[in-house]
Amino acid sequence: MRSAIQRDWLIAAFLVAIGVVGVSVRQLSACAWNGEFPGMVCTAGSSLSLFLGVTGAAALLGHLWARRSGADEQCFTFIGAVGGAALVFAMMLTGF
Repeated sequence: MRSAIQRDWLIAAFLVAIGVVGVSVRQLSACAWNGEFPGMVCTAGSSLSLFLGVTGAAALLGHLWARRSGADEQCFTFIGAVGGAALVFAMMLTGF
């Protein structure tokens, strides 16, 4: 069985990979928000993967920070997730 640190790094790598896929797919010219159904699904899916990747990674960082400092892990995980969601919202507003 893997240690907690190895498991955390695997989870972080998986979440970052989801976010990278979302950003990569979003940059495709075929994946543009338009009136056509495939384009809308592609954009919605890439936005969701970007949201899950950034929010999940931020929540995991909050969890790790709480574990190291001895603080409440659930609280810091929630704060990390909310911060990640705010970051994704800001990225969407700027057109990233």
